[in-house]
Amino acid sequence: MTVASGSVVFDADLRRIHSPTLLTRLSCVRYRMSSKTALLLLVWPLLGVLGACGMVNSPQPGMYRAVISLAGGEVPMQLRIDKMDAAKNLAVQLFVVEGEASVPATDLQINGNELRATLPGELGVLKVQFDRNSLHGELQLAAVAGKPLAFPVTARRGENYRFFKTAATDNADISGGWRVQVLNDSMPLALIQTHDGVDGSLHVQDKSCDITGQIHNDDVYLAGFCKWQLMLFKGSVNKEGELAGDFWQNNQPSQYWHARRSNEVIEPQTDNRPVKLPWAIPTR
Repeated sequence: MTVASGSVVFDADLRRIHSPTLLTRLSCVRYRMSSKTALLLLVWPLLGVLGACGMVNSPQPGMYRAVISLAGGEVPMQLRIDKMDAAKNLAVQLFVVEGEASVPATDLQINGNELRATLPGELGVLKVQFDRNSLHGELQLAAVAGKPLAFPVTARRGENYRFFKTAATDNADISGGWRVQVLNDSMPLALIQTHDGVDGSLHVQDKSCDITGQIHNDDVYLAGFCKWQLMLFKGSVNKEGELAGDFWQNNQPSQYWHARRSNEVIEPQTDNRPVKLPWAIPTR
């Protein structure tokens, strides 16, 4: 038994449909689906090849601007990755760069797209993942009370500035000796300045900590690297010619810091510490 409805004829048991127009449309749908499936089958291997081309089995050689995130902001660090000879059984070597000096990291391991290395000067253990132009992960410091501290790290290949990407030209001169006061601690600070780049040393208790920073007009940004310690000084030069601002150390809350000129502090010797900072000096 059949039932007519317009130009479409339905069987009573709904097993057959007789309509030239409807059959043509269904055929077109099947054709479109088949075409898309065939295209996907053709493109899918190509996508796999392109994905494999985008993968890297080691970090790319070059200079990297790394930043370590503290509560008060970013602590910059310059890294360099060199490609090594196969005979040395290492794909790359990692260095921490200070001016013209480069100190290699140790215990470097690469597993997949992960790199692990111990930074020189007991700065901590770097654990990062890498792609073609960047690193991202964490810096682990040794435990003081049994638990290690971890701070986020990112690095970008080809960037070569410290705190300020665009350097100022009318900068205050902060080179020389200073006496830094943080709470009850009084610490001698010696700075040398080349253009807007600032380097020096801060004596903390029985340790001498490396200082690297930048002056931007009257704004002063200093980063301190010491044994298992990260420090960040943000401040400015006031009308009395003194320095003052906020200070962060590791995961501690911010403290007020203040520095006055001191003739007792001897300026660091340029013969012992490189002061040429091509990645900190503005380029035009």
